[in-house]
Amino acid sequence: MHHDTVVTAVIAIVGLLLVAVAAAIGLKRTNLPYTVGLVIVGIAIGTLSDSFQLFGPLTELTLSPEIILFVFLPTLIFESAFNLDSRLLAKNLAPVLTLAAPGLLISTGIVGALLAWLTPLSIGPALLFGALASATDPVAVIALFKEVGAPKRLTILVEGESLFNDATAIVLFGIILSVLAGGAFTAATLGDGVIKFFVVFLGGLAVGAIIGYLMIRSIALADDDPLVEVALSTVVAYAAFIVADHYLHVSGVMATVGAGLVIGTIGSTRFVPEVQHYLHQFWEYAGFVANSLIFLMVGITVKLGVLAEHIQPVLWTILVALVARALVVFGLVPVANHFPGVEPISRRVQVVLYWGGLRGAVALALVLSLPESFPQRDLLIAMAVGLVLFTLLTGGPTMAPLIKALGLAKPSVFEQIAHQQAALAAKAEAVEQLQKLGTSSHFSSRLVADLNDEYTDRVTTIETELRELRRSSSPSDLKRTVWSEALTIERHAYRELFERGVISEPVFRELELSVDLRRDHLKEADTPGEMVAAQPIEVRVTAWLFTVLGRVSPRSKLVRRHRLRALAAEYEHETAVLSAAGRVVEQIRGLSELSGIEPALADECRSWYAAASERAMASIDGIAEHFPEYVEAVQRQTARRIALDAEADAITHLARGGGIPETVARDARKAVEAEQRRLQRRPVAAREPSPEELLARVPFFQGLSESDFARVVDALVPRTVLPDEQIIRQGERGTSLFLISRGVVAVVVAPPGEKPKRVAALHAGEFFGEMALLTNDPRTATVQAVTACQLYELSSKDVDGICEHCPGVREALVRAYQERRGGRRSSVVS
Repeated sequence: MHHDTVVTAVIAIVGLLLVAVAAAIGLKRTNLPYTVGLVIVGIAIGTLSDSFQLFGPLTELTLSPEIILFVFLPTLIFESAFNLDSRLLAKNLAPVLTLAAPGLLISTGIVGALLAWLTPLSIGPALLFGALASATDPVAVIALFKEVGAPKRLTILVEGESLFNDATAIVLFGIILSVLAGGAFTAATLGDGVIKFFVVFLGGLAVGAIIGYLMIRSIALADDDPLVEVALSTVVAYAAFIVADHYLHVSGVMATVGAGLVIGTIGSTRFVPEVQHYLHQFWEYAGFVANSLIFLMVGITVKLGVLAEHIQPVLWTILVALVARALVVFGLVPVANHFPGVEPISRRVQVVLYWGGLRGAVALALVLSLPESFPQRDLLIAMAVGLVLFTLLTGGPTMAPLIKALGLAKPSVFEQIAHQQAALAAKAEAVEQLQKLGTSSHFSSRLVADLNDEYTDRVTTIETELRELRRSSSPSDLKRTVWSEALTIERHAYRELFERGVISEPVFRELELSVDLRRDHLKEADTPGEMVAAQPIEVRVTAWLFTVLGRVSPRSKLVRRHRLRALAAEYEHETAVLSAAGRVVEQIRGLSELSGIEPALADECRSWYAAASERAMASIDGIAEHFPEYVEAVQRQTARRIALDAEADAITHLARGGGIPETVARDARKAVEAEQRRLQRRPVAAREPSPEELLARVPFFQGLSESDFARVVDALVPRTVLPDEQIIRQGERGTSLFLISRGVVAVVVAPPGEKPKRVAALHAGEFFGEMALLTNDPRTATVQAVTACQLYELSSKDVDGICEHCPGVREALVRAYQERRGGRRSSVVS
């Protein structure tokens, strides 16, 4: 019996996949979206199965909530989160969360209240239905967005809302269901529900992020084996969901979202290109299979007779859902537009967000999960199925015409010019190759001449179209074209530097994000704006954690190591900008000549990048002046990374050409990869000036005896401080004395009621902070790093201990204090 059940299930799965493939082939010849077509095919199969035994096996696989939640949902959620651009999501997080959290709560209340009035449902089940009916599923429209060329931001808004919306709906559904089971709805239960919501929602996100990060840390163990890493990603997708939902009782959907976002974001630079391509292909296939099966099974599950019995409540449900969605989108999005830092969402995009709020798998899974004894369960199922069918069959087919009618699919003028330029360059290259081919004796000259004429005609046509585009374009559009080309060159330069090992992963991600943000700015302005620091969210979180740790434990070796890495990253950043800016300066004139744009427009762009190159060089010179040993160490480590990459390429080339056996190549690759990982984990090591060398330059230590001098040296604690970081603050109690080894600090005083002003600058060999130690008075000035600085710190406890055994130190500090109080030193630091 068990054997027959397994065979039946296998036949059903294989049969449904075969139907899905046939439907995919057939639907390509229609304007009907793939998922919508699958639902229609599923309805036909479910209807015909009663009359034809041939379709019977296809209906054996029932659409239970367990199959949706634990089989299909992790795949669909992980695939969406893995492919989602986390940087664009972070930039649009405010409107996404506004729609997904407050928006869903408002929609639940509206749908519940209206359905309790218009249908036989009481207020409890109506609110429960409002929660599940507010979960959006944009699968049917996301593919259309790609086909019609909809703006990327629109895709992020729709898909991002759905990712968070599903989790919110599931959590809210569970809370309402537990309240109904308890039989009481009070202020206490409402408060408990709110607390539980945040715990479940944020807890799931944290669990998923941790599991995803553990996978990223485990990548090195896989030796870049695509099969192993795909298997590991599959384990993570399901483990995050199961661990969160089944064991920790937090949101499994949010856990899968967190894991997918972490792996898609951080893993984009951890996976080698071959593995990354393999992963994307696998998860696209997994998403295709999951969507195909689930939408076919939705159609098969639909019983048209049951829908007909409840037609009036179903119609009310559709109307109420449309009204609630309109109130949420057109009511909350304008509010979110006024949040600080939020790029406004236009009314046209709001219309697409409204009409694109389709319902799907999550709504069906939740309604089917209701116990058999739940009051009016059959009515709720019929209403959910009717709503899902309506949104799929109306929203899906009409989405593409709507986007085109609103003008959202039309590329900008400078995008059209860029597209034509790319086509022109490709055709010109083809003509050049055909001319070379014509010199070969074994090719027909007539054939080559015909092809050459064909491509030459196409080149002429594109040149004519380009001239017409330029003639009809405004100077602003032409300027954007030049800047777009420059940003493309810059981005490619950063990618090449990263792949060669010249810059590390965090630096590359920061530079890449900077280019993407400036490209977004270019769509609204004539220029992309200044080259500002743009750190990815995970880098900002890490920096914040180390800032907090630095305040709690400024002498921590972990903090010092992080700041040394930050110093090396600053040097890498400026080196990369210098290289990329130089490349743009070299290439932009040639590209502007290809497009026929006025040289003056290209000259403006070249001047901007030339200035950026000069600024980067000045920063590099400043770092080299104050930290020559670190510059040398960074260059040494970079050279080693480049050499190791060259070794790896040579091994791969020899293995592919048969020069060495695969077993030898595998062992050689492992040795090189082990060294690469070791180099990546190891911080930049450089010889620092010894404390003895530093103290020899500090005036009040010069008269100490050898024993006192040695005692002071033993008590010194090194600290690295980054530019603009405050070392001491005016008004706080002093706990340390600082000696400057490398760099420059500024002394800033803020008299009561006046603006802070810089009164002095201190350089290597000078000290500050001794006055507060001697007098126990608050600091009278703020000291802030101008450049990256290497300091040595003496705590008050260490100073007291040294002075107890070395009276000469106390006398020297008092003497220095008196000199500063008497104004005999130019700098005034407490």
